[in-house]
Amino acid sequence: MNAIAQINKRLPVAASASVQQDQQQYLTFMLSGDIYAMGILSIKEIIEYGNLTEVPRMPDFIRGVINLRGRWFR
Repeated sequence: MNAIAQINKRLPVAASASVQQDQQQYLTFMLSGDIYAMGILSIKEIIEYGNLTEVPRMPDFIRGVINLRGRWFR
């Protein structure tokens, strides 16, 4: 499943070696005070964006667009 899961509490830390084999790794991030996690196997790449271009008359939830490898993303 390629969904983003919202986390309401910390993930438990495994105590035994057998449990550690079943553990998965997650990228966690925060949006508007809520913590989310994605399995790292579903992540292709993490980029740091540079210049953000503001677009007039866009809704407040869209801060702007970036040019990533010659393509525009919002």
